[in-house]
Amino acid sequence: MEEIRHLTDGDSFKVTEDDGSEAATFGPSRVLSAVPTFGTPGIRTRQHAWSTWTRIAVTNEAEARRAEQAGDIMAFEPGLVSITSAAFALDALHGVLLPFVRVTRAAGGHREESRPAHVSEVLRQAVEVPRRTEAWRDEIRWLYEIRRDVVHFEERDERPVWHSGFDSNVAPEVLRWGPSEATRAVDLVLDVLGTLAHHPHARTADWSGRYAPSIDQLIASRS
Repeated sequence: MEEIRHLTDGDSFKVTEDDGSEAATFGPSRVLSAVPTFGTPGIRTRQHAWSTWTRIAVTNEAEARRAEQAGDIMAFEPGLVSITSAAFALDALHGVLLPFVRVTRAAGGHREESRPAHVSEVLRQAVEVPRRTEAWRDEIRWLYEIRRDVVHFEERDERPVWHSGFDSNVAPEVLRWGPSEATRAVDLVLDVLGTLAHHPHARTADWSGRYAPSIDQLIASRS
């Protein structure tokens, strides 16, 4: 059976039998990785959730911006999707990088309140830019606070806040989940990915080399 190691966005591919006959055609792919199997012909795929969530974050940030420019007060809805997707992207990336680094439970643990510290520590060990990772720590903590508040949302009465863009008082969530916050979240996740792609630590260099083209495509898709 033909051996297929790695595919990038948009690729199509064929699986052939040993005699050259076509067994199946797949594609176009979505950052799809395929590995050969032996014995019974088959194929396995791997979904890269960090890429999927990043794409959703970028798409919804743009949608939130368009809604805001159109004077739509509901711009916070795609903003919320963008913010939480950025958090999910970092969480998925944390899971991918964890086997490459050495992090103990004391460095952050897996409890929800200490999760940002754990994610920050994994990212710190995955790249070669210490000053950048120091800046990420506060931003990751901010992002995970929003994620926690959304996942465990407590419905309660709050005082409205002034929104200069709409020249009106609005619910706090309209600002808290708005386009500006979505941009802040997307800035963070794309900065993390870009640094991983081009300034990796030796322990993550192979992973970064494999996925740098896909990461560059994600970053370019924002423009």
